[in-house]
Amino acid sequence: MRTRSTVLRGLLGISYRFGGPFIWDIVRGGRVKILIYHSIPNQRRFEGIANHYGYSIPAQDFEQQLIYLSRHCNVIRVRDLLTDNSALSSTKTNVIITFDDGYENHYLNAYKLLERYTLPATFALPTAFVCNNEPLWDDIIEYAVVHCTKSRVRLQWEDEDREFVLADFSGRLELYNWLMRKTVQVDQMRRDELIGLALEELGASAEPENLFEDENYRPLNKNQIRKMAKSNLVEFASHSVHHYFLSRCGIEEKRMELRESKSQIEELTELPCTLFCVPGGAYDSEALEEAFSAGYECVLTSDSGTASHGNRVLNRNGIYNHYDIHKFADIVHGPVLEMLEVTRRARGAVRALFN
Repeated sequence: MRTRSTVLRGLLGISYRFGGPFIWDIVRGGRVKILIYHSIPNQRRFEGIANHYGYSIPAQDFEQQLIYLSRHCNVIRVRDLLTDNSALSSTKTNVIITFDDGYENHYLNAYKLLERYTLPATFALPTAFVCNNEPLWDDIIEYAVVHCTKSRVRLQWEDEDREFVLADFSGRLELYNWLMRKTVQVDQMRRDELIGLALEELGASAEPENLFEDENYRPLNKNQIRKMAKSNLVEFASHSVHHYFLSRCGIEEKRMELRESKSQIEELTELPCTLFCVPGGAYDSEALEEAFSAGYECVLTSDSGTASHGNRVLNRNGIYNHYDIHKFADIVHGPVLEMLEVTRRARGAVRALFN
Protein backbone atom coordinates (compact mmCIF):
# COMPACT_ATOMS: atom_id res chain seq x y z
CA MET A 1 0.00 0.00 0.00
CA ARG A 2 2.80 2.39 0.90
CA THR A 3 4.63 1.50 -2.33
CA ARG A 4 1.51 2.23 -4.37
CA SER A 5 1.12 5.59 -2.61
CA THR A 6 4.77 6.45 -3.30
CA VAL A 7 4.40 5.55 -6.97
CA LEU A 8 1.26 7.70 -7.24
CA ARG A 9 3.00 10.68 -5.67
CA GLY A 10 5.83 10.23 -8.11
CA LEU A 11 3.48 10.12 -11.09
CA LEU A 12 1.65 13.22 -9.92
CA GLY A 13 4.92 15.07 -9.38
CA ILE A 14 6.26 14.15 -12.83
CA SER A 15 2.98 15.12 -14.49
CA TYR A 16 2.94 18.50 -12.73
CA ARG A 17 6.61 19.19 -13.48
CA PHE A 18 6.15 18.53 -17.17
CA GLY A 19 2.88 20.42 -17.53
CA GLY A 20 0.46 17.47 -17.55
CA PRO A 21 -2.48 19.41 -16.07
CA PHE A 22 -2.08 22.23 -18.59
CA ILE A 23 -1.62 19.88 -21.53
CA TRP A 24 -4.81 18.15 -20.35
CA ASP A 25 -6.59 21.50 -20.55
CA ILE A 26 -5.50 21.83 -24.17
CA VAL A 27 -6.85 18.36 -24.90
CA ARG A 28 -9.99 18.53 -22.76
CA GLY A 29 -10.43 22.22 -21.87
CA GLY A 30 -13.84 23.61 -21.09
CA ARG A 31 -14.84 20.95 -18.55
CA VAL A 32 -16.35 21.82 -15.18
CA LYS A 33 -15.00 20.58 -11.84
CA ILE A 34 -16.79 21.31 -8.57
CA LEU A 35 -14.64 21.23 -5.42
CA ILE A 36 -15.80 20.50 -1.87
CA TYR A 37 -14.17 22.16 1.13
CA HIS A 38 -15.14 21.81 4.76
CA SER A 39 -13.41 23.60 7.65
CA ILE A 40 -10.78 26.31 6.95
CA PRO A 41 -9.06 26.85 10.34
CA ASN A 42 -6.08 29.04 11.14
CA GLN A 43 -4.10 26.24 12.79
CA ARG A 44 -1.64 24.23 10.73
CA ARG A 45 -0.98 21.24 12.99
CA PHE A 46 -3.49 18.81 14.43
CA GLU A 47 -2.84 16.49 17.35
CA GLY A 48 -4.14 12.98 17.98
CA ILE A 49 -7.32 12.07 16.12
CA ALA A 50 -8.22 15.71 15.41
CA ASN A 51 -8.75 16.12 11.66
CA HIS A 52 -7.92 12.46 11.10
CA TYR A 53 -9.88 12.34 7.85
CA GLY A 54 -8.34 15.59 6.57
CA TYR A 55 -11.51 17.65 6.24
CA SER A 56 -9.87 20.75 7.77
CA ILE A 57 -7.52 22.64 5.45
CA PRO A 58 -5.36 25.37 7.01
CA ALA A 59 -6.19 28.86 5.78
CA GLN A 60 -2.63 29.34 4.50
CA ASP A 61 -2.88 26.24 2.31
CA PHE A 62 -6.36 27.22 1.15
CA GLU A 63 -5.03 30.60 0.05
CA GLN A 64 -2.33 28.92 -2.05
CA GLN A 65 -5.02 26.84 -3.73
CA LEU A 66 -7.06 29.98 -4.46
CA ILE A 67 -3.99 31.60 -6.01
CA TYR A 68 -3.55 28.53 -8.21
CA LEU A 69 -7.20 28.57 -9.27
CA SER A 70 -7.16 32.30 -10.03
CA ARG A 71 -4.10 31.87 -12.28
CA HIS A 72 -4.91 28.65 -14.09
CA CYS A 73 -8.69 28.15 -14.05
CA ASN A 74 -11.96 29.92 -14.73
CA VAL A 75 -13.81 30.09 -11.41
CA ILE A 76 -17.59 30.33 -11.84
CA ARG A 77 -20.83 30.12 -9.82
CA VAL A 78 -23.25 27.22 -9.84
CA ARG A 79 -25.82 29.48 -11.47
CA ASP A 80 -23.34 30.15 -14.30
CA LEU A 81 -23.30 26.43 -15.02
CA LEU A 82 -27.08 26.19 -14.85
CA THR A 83 -28.08 29.27 -16.83
CA ASP A 84 -25.18 31.17 -18.42
CA ASN A 85 -22.98 29.35 -20.92
CA SER A 86 -21.21 32.62 -21.76
CA ALA A 87 -19.48 32.50 -18.36
CA LEU A 88 -17.80 29.18 -19.16
CA SER A 89 -14.33 28.98 -20.67
CA SER A 90 -13.79 26.63 -23.60
CA THR A 91 -10.03 26.42 -23.06
CA LYS A 92 -9.56 26.33 -19.27
CA THR A 93 -11.04 24.08 -16.63
CA ASN A 94 -14.08 25.80 -15.13
CA VAL A 95 -14.08 25.43 -11.34
CA ILE A 96 -16.88 25.87 -8.81
CA ILE A 97 -15.84 26.21 -5.15
CA THR A 98 -18.24 24.87 -2.53
CA PHE A 99 -18.13 24.65 1.27
CA ASP A 100 -20.12 22.20 3.37
CA ASP A 101 -21.12 22.39 7.05
CA GLY A 102 -21.40 26.11 7.87
CA TYR A 103 -18.39 26.64 10.13
CA GLU A 104 -17.63 30.13 11.43
CA ASN A 105 -14.19 29.94 9.83
CA HIS A 106 -15.97 29.98 6.47
CA TYR A 107 -16.62 33.65 7.16
CA LEU A 108 -13.53 34.53 9.18
CA ASN A 109 -11.04 32.83 6.84
CA ALA A 110 -12.49 31.44 3.60
CA TYR A 111 -14.82 34.31 2.71
CA LYS A 112 -12.17 36.93 3.47
CA LEU A 113 -9.76 35.18 1.09
CA LEU A 114 -12.44 34.79 -1.59
CA GLU A 115 -13.01 38.55 -1.34
CA ARG A 116 -9.27 39.18 -1.68
CA TYR A 117 -9.05 37.20 -4.91
CA THR A 118 -12.58 38.05 -6.12
CA LEU A 119 -13.61 34.42 -6.45
CA PRO A 120 -17.22 33.24 -6.06
CA ALA A 121 -18.28 30.26 -3.96
CA THR A 122 -21.28 28.34 -2.66
CA PHE A 123 -21.79 27.72 1.07
CA ALA A 124 -24.02 24.82 2.15
CA LEU A 125 -25.68 25.31 5.54
CA PRO A 126 -27.03 22.65 7.95
CA THR A 127 -29.65 24.81 9.63
CA ALA A 128 -29.79 23.18 13.07
CA PHE A 129 -26.09 24.11 13.35
CA VAL A 130 -26.21 27.71 12.07
CA CYS A 131 -29.70 28.66 13.30
CA ASN A 132 -29.97 26.73 16.59
CA ASN A 133 -26.32 26.24 17.59
CA GLU A 134 -26.65 22.45 17.66
CA PRO A 135 -23.10 21.03 17.28
CA LEU A 136 -22.44 18.81 14.28
CA TRP A 137 -22.64 15.10 15.07
CA ASP A 138 -19.12 14.27 13.87
CA ASP A 139 -17.63 17.14 15.89
CA ILE A 140 -19.38 15.78 18.99
CA ILE A 141 -17.76 12.39 18.44
CA GLU A 142 -14.31 13.85 17.81
CA TYR A 143 -14.55 16.12 20.84
CA ALA A 144 -15.75 13.31 23.11
CA VAL A 145 -12.98 10.89 22.10
CA VAL A 146 -10.27 13.55 22.35
CA HIS A 147 -11.40 14.69 25.82
CA CYS A 148 -12.20 11.29 27.33
CA THR A 149 -10.04 10.82 30.44
CA LYS A 150 -10.82 7.13 30.91
CA SER A 151 -8.20 4.52 30.06
CA ARG A 152 -10.77 1.94 29.00
CA VAL A 153 -14.40 2.13 27.80
CA ARG A 154 -17.01 -0.46 26.86
CA LEU A 155 -19.81 0.19 24.38
CA GLN A 156 -22.80 -2.02 23.69
CA TRP A 157 -24.92 -1.27 20.66
CA GLU A 158 -27.43 -3.68 19.14
CA ASP A 159 -25.52 -6.93 18.54
CA GLU A 160 -22.05 -5.54 19.29
CA ASP A 161 -20.26 -5.39 22.62
CA ARG A 162 -16.87 -3.69 22.26
CA GLU A 163 -14.15 -2.70 24.69
CA PHE A 164 -11.60 -0.06 23.76
CA VAL A 165 -8.29 0.64 25.46
CA LEU A 166 -7.53 4.36 25.25
CA ALA A 167 -3.98 4.34 26.55
CA ASP A 168 -2.51 5.35 23.19
CA PHE A 169 -3.41 6.86 19.82
CA SER A 170 -4.26 3.56 18.16
CA GLY A 171 -6.90 2.76 20.79
CA ARG A 172 -8.54 6.16 20.51
CA LEU A 173 -8.49 5.93 16.72
CA GLU A 174 -10.14 2.50 16.85
CA LEU A 175 -12.91 3.92 19.05
CA TYR A 176 -13.30 7.01 16.87
CA ASN A 177 -13.55 4.98 13.65
CA TRP A 178 -16.05 2.58 15.22
CA LEU A 179 -18.30 5.42 16.38
CA MET A 180 -18.08 7.22 13.04
CA ARG A 181 -18.95 4.04 11.16
CA LYS A 182 -21.87 3.19 13.41
CA THR A 183 -23.39 6.68 13.27
CA VAL A 184 -23.28 6.54 9.46
CA GLN A 185 -24.83 3.07 9.28
CA VAL A 186 -27.58 3.49 11.86
CA ASP A 187 -31.14 4.57 11.07
CA GLN A 188 -30.62 8.32 11.39
CA MET A 189 -33.58 8.70 13.75
CA ARG A 190 -31.49 6.68 16.24
CA ARG A 191 -28.23 8.54 15.68
CA ASP A 192 -28.65 10.78 18.73
CA GLU A 193 -29.44 7.71 20.85
CA LEU A 194 -26.13 6.12 19.84
CA ILE A 195 -24.18 9.33 20.39
CA GLY A 196 -25.84 9.82 23.81
CA LEU A 197 -24.85 6.30 24.84
CA ALA A 198 -21.26 6.95 23.79
CA LEU A 199 -21.11 10.29 25.62
CA GLU A 200 -22.35 8.69 28.82
CA GLU A 201 -19.75 5.92 28.67
CA LEU A 202 -16.93 8.31 27.72
CA GLY A 203 -17.90 10.68 30.51
CA ALA A 204 -18.04 13.61 28.08
CA SER A 205 -20.46 16.49 27.67
CA ALA A 206 -21.42 17.74 24.21
CA GLU A 207 -23.08 20.97 25.31
CA PRO A 208 -22.46 23.80 22.81
CA GLU A 209 -20.67 25.93 25.42
CA ASN A 210 -18.11 23.13 25.77
CA LEU A 211 -17.55 22.40 22.08
CA PHE A 212 -17.65 26.03 21.01
CA GLU A 213 -14.75 26.91 23.28
CA ASP A 214 -12.80 25.44 20.35
CA GLU A 215 -13.14 27.92 17.50
CA ASN A 216 -12.90 25.12 14.93
CA TYR A 217 -16.28 23.71 16.03
CA ARG A 218 -18.21 27.01 15.96
CA PRO A 219 -21.00 27.69 13.46
CA LEU A 220 -21.54 30.73 11.31
CA ASN A 221 -23.83 33.20 13.03
CA LYS A 222 -26.80 34.91 11.44
CA ASN A 223 -25.07 38.28 11.03
CA GLN A 224 -22.12 36.68 9.24
CA ILE A 225 -24.47 34.80 6.90
CA ARG A 226 -26.42 37.98 6.12
CA LYS A 227 -23.21 39.88 5.35
CA MET A 228 -22.13 37.13 2.98
CA ALA A 229 -25.59 37.06 1.39
CA LYS A 230 -25.19 40.70 0.36
CA SER A 231 -22.05 39.86 -1.58
CA ASN A 232 -22.20 39.05 -5.26
CA LEU A 233 -19.58 36.38 -4.60
CA VAL A 234 -21.73 34.05 -2.48
CA GLU A 235 -24.52 31.57 -3.18
CA PHE A 236 -26.12 29.62 -0.35
CA ALA A 237 -27.25 26.00 -0.53
CA SER A 238 -29.08 23.75 1.89
CA HIS A 239 -27.14 21.02 3.65
CA SER A 240 -30.30 19.68 5.37
CA VAL A 241 -31.38 20.49 8.92
CA HIS A 242 -29.50 17.89 10.98
CA HIS A 243 -26.88 16.63 8.51
CA TYR A 244 -28.58 13.25 8.40
CA PHE A 245 -27.48 10.64 5.88
CA LEU A 246 -30.60 10.77 3.73
CA SER A 247 -30.29 7.24 2.40
CA ARG A 248 -30.75 6.13 6.04
CA CYS A 249 -33.93 8.19 6.51
CA GLY A 250 -37.58 7.44 5.78
CA ILE A 251 -39.47 9.51 3.26
CA GLU A 252 -41.09 11.78 5.86
CA GLU A 253 -37.72 12.56 7.44
CA LYS A 254 -36.20 13.24 4.02
CA ARG A 255 -39.07 15.60 3.20
CA MET A 256 -38.72 17.53 6.44
CA GLU A 257 -34.92 17.82 6.17
CA LEU A 258 -35.15 19.16 2.62
CA ARG A 259 -38.09 21.51 2.98
CA GLU A 260 -37.43 22.91 6.44
CA SER A 261 -33.79 23.74 5.71
CA LYS A 262 -34.75 25.45 2.44
CA SER A 263 -37.32 27.59 4.21
CA GLN A 264 -34.94 28.52 7.03
CA ILE A 265 -32.14 29.54 4.65
CA GLU A 266 -34.47 31.65 2.55
CA GLU A 267 -35.75 33.43 5.67
CA LEU A 268 -32.21 33.96 6.92
CA THR A 269 -30.64 35.20 3.68
CA GLU A 270 -33.73 36.76 2.03
CA LEU A 271 -32.62 34.94 -1.13
CA PRO A 272 -34.06 31.91 -2.95
CA CYS A 273 -32.38 28.64 -1.94
CA THR A 274 -32.35 26.47 -5.05
CA LEU A 275 -29.29 24.30 -4.40
CA PHE A 276 -28.95 21.25 -2.19
CA CYS A 277 -25.59 19.73 -1.18
CA VAL A 278 -25.97 16.13 -0.04
CA PRO A 279 -24.79 15.54 3.57
CA GLY A 280 -22.07 12.92 3.73
CA GLY A 281 -22.58 12.05 0.07
CA ALA A 282 -25.38 9.63 1.07
CA TYR A 283 -28.48 9.79 -1.11
CA ASP A 284 -30.86 7.58 -3.07
CA SER A 285 -33.43 8.05 -5.82
CA GLU A 286 -36.11 8.89 -3.27
CA ALA A 287 -33.97 11.71 -1.83
CA LEU A 288 -33.45 13.16 -5.32
CA GLU A 289 -37.17 13.05 -6.07
CA GLU A 290 -37.96 14.79 -2.79
CA ALA A 291 -35.29 17.43 -3.40
CA PHE A 292 -36.70 18.38 -6.78
CA SER A 293 -40.26 18.29 -5.42
CA ALA A 294 -39.15 20.70 -2.67
CA GLY A 295 -38.07 23.22 -5.31
CA TYR A 296 -34.33 22.70 -5.58
CA GLU A 297 -32.99 23.25 -9.10
CA CYS A 298 -30.06 20.90 -8.67
CA VAL A 299 -28.45 18.51 -6.21
CA LEU A 300 -24.70 18.55 -5.61
CA THR A 301 -23.33 15.17 -4.54
CA SER A 302 -19.97 13.91 -3.30
CA ASP A 303 -19.55 11.63 -6.32
CA SER A 304 -16.25 12.54 -7.98
CA GLY A 305 -15.92 13.55 -11.62
CA THR A 306 -16.87 16.38 -13.93
CA ALA A 307 -20.13 18.32 -13.87
CA SER A 308 -22.13 19.00 -17.00
CA HIS A 309 -24.32 21.89 -18.10
CA GLY A 310 -27.96 20.88 -18.04
CA ASN A 311 -27.58 18.14 -15.43
CA ARG A 312 -29.67 18.40 -12.30
CA VAL A 313 -27.37 16.11 -10.31
CA LEU A 314 -23.80 17.40 -10.19
CA ASN A 315 -20.57 15.64 -9.17
CA ARG A 316 -18.19 17.23 -6.68
CA ASN A 317 -14.60 16.43 -5.75
CA GLY A 318 -13.40 16.53 -2.15
CA ILE A 319 -10.25 18.46 -1.23
CA TYR A 320 -8.38 17.22 1.85
CA ASN A 321 -5.59 18.36 4.13
CA HIS A 322 -3.01 15.84 2.93
CA TYR A 323 -3.18 16.93 -0.74
CA ASP A 324 -0.06 18.64 -2.03
CA ILE A 325 -0.15 21.03 -5.01
CA HIS A 326 0.59 18.18 -7.45
CA LYS A 327 -2.48 16.20 -6.39
CA PHE A 328 -4.62 19.33 -6.13
CA ALA A 329 -3.75 20.32 -9.71
CA ASP A 330 -4.48 16.81 -10.97
CA ILE A 331 -7.88 16.71 -9.27
CA VAL A 332 -8.72 20.03 -10.91
CA HIS A 333 -7.41 19.25 -14.41
CA GLY A 334 -6.15 15.66 -14.71
CA PRO A 335 -4.59 13.63 -16.25
CA VAL A 336 -3.04 11.07 -13.86
CA LEU A 337 -5.97 10.21 -11.59
CA GLU A 338 -8.41 10.16 -14.51
CA MET A 339 -6.21 7.84 -16.56
CA LEU A 340 -5.71 5.53 -13.58
CA GLU A 341 -9.48 5.37 -13.09
CA VAL A 342 -10.03 4.53 -16.76
CA THR A 343 -7.40 1.79 -16.47
CA ARG A 344 -9.05 0.42 -13.32
CA ARG A 345 -12.44 0.24 -15.00
CA ALA A 346 -10.99 -1.40 -18.09
CA ARG A 347 -9.34 -4.09 -15.97
CA GLY A 348 -12.59 -4.66 -14.14
CA ALA A 349 -14.46 -5.05 -17.42
CA VAL A 350 -11.90 -7.57 -18.69
CA ARG A 351 -12.08 -9.59 -15.47
CA ALA A 352 -15.86 -9.61 -15.69
CA LEU A 353 -15.67 -11.12 -19.18
CA PHE A 354 -13.67 -14.07 -17.91
CA ASN A 355 -15.60 -14.72 -14.70
